Amino acid sequence: MELLPLDYYSLTQAVDFINQKTNSAIKENSLYSYAIEEKIQFLLKIEIKDNQLIKIGRNDAEGFFISDDSELFFPESAIDVGGDDFLILRDKFSYLEVSYDDLNKPKFESFKGYIALHPELLELFCKDSLPQKNLKNTNYLELESFTIETPVKADIWSVFNFKLQHSLHDEDERLYIKNTFRINFGDIRISYKDLIKLIPASPPSTFNDLEQEIKKLKSELEEKDKKITELQTALDDKNIPILLGVHREDDPLKIAIEVRNKYWTNYPDNVKSNTQIRGYIIRDYSVTQTLATEIEKIACPIDRKKN
Repeated sequence: MELLPLDYYSLTQAVDFINQKTNSAIKENSLYSYAIEEKIQFLLKIEIKDNQLIKIGRNDAEGFFISDDSELFFPESAIDVGGDDFLILRDKFSYLEVSYDDLNKPKFESFKGYIALHPELLELFCKDSLPQKNLKNTNYLELESFTIETPVKADIWSVFNFKLQHSLHDEDERLYIKNTFRINFGDIRISYKDLIKLIPASPPSTFNDLEQEIKKLKSELEEKDKKITELQTALDDKNIPILLGVHREDDPLKIAIEVRNKYWTNYPDNVKSNTQIRGYIIRDYSVTQTLATEIEKIACPIDRKKN
């Protein structure tokens, strides 16, 4: 008889769990690769007080403040307490107190909970971070700014854009270690739901099982073919804009349609920030930041100020 699974696993626990379930011998660096490829999410607890980041895992932090372009979305069900100028929000990942000034500008009074290390930041950390002297398993990055997000499955979905407002070094050019982005690898967590996605299902063990599996797959293929035909028929009936990409490779309307289809498919469960999507547009289509900003506005199907 097996014990009930944990909700969250450290990297060491996750490696042991996978190796035990699959009779393999993976190392922790394999988990980093899975996280960078977005097959799993690395979670990390942080604390924010008065718009300032004060803890990253077990490490104290100073000097990083939330910038005005940070974003906050939540359903009504996440509201624990609400007033005219403040809200207390809570879900299974985090607790958040936010107040609003006369211009409806939010201030993050307090936040305690998990954030997800998105692939770009994680890859940068793996490539360029330095070990902190005299502190085991803790690495740091000297950053002027960085972005972190709450987990994809969270009800309270926040994009925290932090900017460093203190100096990185003192008068003698000694580094203020608290003014760096520091992670102790022992603080990283992976959810059980993510871990089991890495474990392949057991293959059929008998001839009868294989026959049943083949019949099931054939039936599923027939249903999918039928659905494809229905969708194609519906698509053919749509009034699709003409001349998309015919006369210019950077056709803004064509790009906007592709961006919406790519990044808004799983709305509202998984939504990228406008900053991230704008960066993807610049990367994938080699357009200017000004054009990327306009394309992102056209591609966005929601009013971000209200959602």
